[in-house]
Amino acid sequence: MKRVLFVVVLLMAGVSLAAAKDAGLPFNVRYFGNVKKMIHENNVEGVVEMDRGLFAPHMYAVGILGNAEGEFTALDGEVWLNYGKDGISTTGSQIKKGGKASLLIAATVEKWQTIVVPNDMTENEVRVFLLEQAKKSGLNVKVPFPFLIEGKIRKVVWEVMNGADIEQAKKTNQLFFRKLVGYREEAPAVLLGFYPGEMRAELDHPGELWHVHVVFRDDNATGHVNAFCVTKGARLQLPVK
Repeated sequence: MKRVLFVVVLLMAGVSLAAAKDAGLPFNVRYFGNVKKMIHENNVEGVVEMDRGLFAPHMYAVGILGNAEGEFTALDGEVWLNYGKDGISTTGSQIKKGGKASLLIAATVEKWQTIVVPNDMTENEVRVFLLEQAKKSGLNVKVPFPFLIEGKIRKVVWEVMNGADIEQAKKTNQLFFRKLVGYREEAPAVLLGFYPGEMRAELDHPGELWHVHVVFRDDNATGHVNAFCVTKGARLQLPVK
């Protein structure tokens, strides 16, 4: 299922990923841009350079391309970029020269621990399970941390940015983003998420409790996840301190 939706979004200023200072968060979690602030400033310009930092070993990241041109995901330095104009199922790895991100959340993880999901779970059940396992592992759930889920993912609703209506924003003072939206009943996939802890205002999308992207390796596609379920036997991976 594919269709185009229009939503309201906005971004804040930031600095280069290469020049980023350690924010003092576990796993070197850092972020540039703020989705909620996007709503108030009608600004879709890139706020952080997408340099070779994304391609570094052990780098995991999610974000929105500059000018809302698409979405990107980095898994252990393997970068997936989806420019909306190319269609929701067309993903590459070539960053445009001088390319920037409007939103970027990144972490460095050298080692993961794996927990097998014991039964089929809804997204809310996954969240409860994730927090239980994170606490057992000694992670501080009050601060942001990344996680992975690999296996068969069901009822996935995902989207890719496809630009913004700047002229309309000037008239109405509301910034509408065009989005391509897809649905998969079931597919093998990798989910990369960031649980925000007490920093929801900085890291999540409005109405969401975490920030999750999907990579469909078999279909060469990536994007932001709005909803999902997982199947028994999927692998939840948490970073090791």
